[in-house]
Amino acid sequence: MHTKILASPSSSTVQAEISSLSSTRIPLIDILRGYALLGIFLVRMVEVYSGWTTGKASTLPTAHTDMLLHQLVAFFAIGKFRALFSLLFGLSFYLQLQKFEQKDLFFTQNFLKRLGVLFLFGLAHTYLLWSGDILRWYAFAGLILIPLYKLPTRALFFVGAVLVVVPNIAEDLYHQLSVHTPSANPDEALAVYTLTSTHSYWEMLKANFIIVNAEWMNLVANLCHVLVITGYFLLGVWVGRLQLFIPGQWKKQYLEHKKEIFKLAIVLFSAAIIAGIITVGALVYSGVSIKSLFAQDGLFRVILFHSKTPFIVLSHIVGVYVLLQIPFLQKQLSVLAYAGRMTLTNYIMQSMFGILIFYGIGLGLWGTVGPTYCIPLTLGLFLLQVWGSKLYLSYFKSGPLEYIWRILLR
Repeated sequence: MHTKILASPSSSTVQAEISSLSSTRIPLIDILRGYALLGIFLVRMVEVYSGWTTGKASTLPTAHTDMLLHQLVAFFAIGKFRALFSLLFGLSFYLQLQKFEQKDLFFTQNFLKRLGVLFLFGLAHTYLLWSGDILRWYAFAGLILIPLYKLPTRALFFVGAVLVVVPNIAEDLYHQLSVHTPSANPDEALAVYTLTSTHSYWEMLKANFIIVNAEWMNLVANLCHVLVITGYFLLGVWVGRLQLFIPGQWKKQYLEHKKEIFKLAIVLFSAAIIAGIITVGALVYSGVSIKSLFAQDGLFRVILFHSKTPFIVLSHIVGVYVLLQIPFLQKQLSVLAYAGRMTLTNYIMQSMFGILIFYGIGLGLWGTVGPTYCIPLTLGLFLLQVWGSKLYLSYFKSGPLEYIWRILLR
């Protein structure tokens, strides 16, 4: 440790080493990043920007197909692609850690700087474009990750498995048992209306500030959200420890560690069952009727939703890998890597697409388009992003926001 300090290289040398580390990429991870970006974009367009709700579904001519497609999006996409993206973040953390250790560089200091820059991007995105930004929460979760990533491999996946299930259920339990039911905030409700209907960006900006500042005050939800993200980060580090994403050795490593993967599934399932039993017991003890637990928004449905998410995330990863073994599909799916290499730029750009298409400052289609039209629209826009990323990367090494990121890290 003292040797590192005494023999520390110049800042320019360290920066050159760090840049060389960042340039090494694993194609499968970039493909999965691109795939996760597509899923996140799909959910944001259908659930957030379009303004479509199940309550308004009957007013549109595409009502039946809208409901069916929404159920599919809810089952396969909502919450799953964010989780996949978080797992990939944890995996990238581990891969960077390994490379820094090989180069004898100070990883924690550099990672903290990265988290700071990530938080700044998140704040800008949150206040200027979209209140649902996830980057700021990644920065907080990254702080928790630092003291936990050195856990033994088994402890990593156990703690990660518990965190991806239990905090969400605990949050719902908190709201179910809460004596004080939060009253509707008229200012926030007006802000949501202004956000989607105004033709002035300045008015939209002010409305967004009101919404975001109200969200900051929801401490329980924010804490649970950060803990769940941390859980997926830890599972990403665990996957890295198993060396599952070494190019050309995925199948071999999977076969060697399938017992550990099976154990992970058992732990996830067990954590969900235990949390469910405790939750239901607490609710029944407090006087909540069993019948209400099975209602549409009842806790049993909530538990089922949060419990199945990790399994569906794993199925997405395995599904992409299996499809990549088919020569024809391998060529088609590999283009997702271009979008994956410009993750930050494309993520922010998707917010701009949603605002310009559905909000009042753009085309103003809020509430007029259901999933039937929203899904193909999203697919078309994402293909445009893939093509644009490929074209841009043929001239430059990284995306525009990724370039700014690198400048801020110097």
